[in-house]
Amino acid sequence: MTEKLSDEKIITVIEQGQGPMPGNPQLSKQDTLLLLDFLKDPKPISKSESSGSEQLGDRARFVSGFGLVRASNGLSLISPPWTTLTAYNLNNGTIAWQKPFGDVAALAKKGIHNTGSAFQKVGPVVTASGLIFTGGKDGIVRAFDSKTGDILWQKDLGVAMEGIPAVYEVEGKQFLLFCASAQKGLTRETEETIRGQYIALALSN
Repeated sequence: MTEKLSDEKIITVIEQGQGPMPGNPQLSKQDTLLLLDFLKDPKPISKSESSGSEQLGDRARFVSGFGLVRASNGLSLISPPWTTLTAYNLNNGTIAWQKPFGDVAALAKKGIHNTGSAFQKVGPVVTASGLIFTGGKDGIVRAFDSKTGDILWQKDLGVAMEGIPAVYEVEGKQFLLFCASAQKGLTRETEETIRGQYIALALSN
């Protein structure tokens, strides 16, 4: 975009908006120039560098490896829930139900629940009986009712999980297999040693 538009045009779009995108007249001139600088060169820079301009001054701009913006406590800057499990009605394109998925362990210890886990990298599996199974970074395996989203069962395994659980059968018995190799801690100070393991749970017939 920056190769096709002049700096003046980009600033006008930032301030006044264009089409369905609203403008941001509340931004200061300095912040607008910082945003312009980022759009022209989004890679991380040090305090001693700027992408061809002096507008950063002694302020630095940083991005994480995943492009995430976090507060000092490791949490997202937006309000919770940070992760939700959502069921869609594909017949009419509406949301059938939506529930917070998981908790942040540090907040749960303080009695704060239904925040949704921060920075999940998980997915659910659905059984023929209508159960949705998930494992999360908070270490809890949950079984949801696919029709209502209500939690029917849960078990704390004590290890952070990620990915999509595998479902398989051995000698007529069904199992769920979870990859327990995620990081519970949200900051360098709270990171824990990851043992790295797979955990299998047997389903009742």
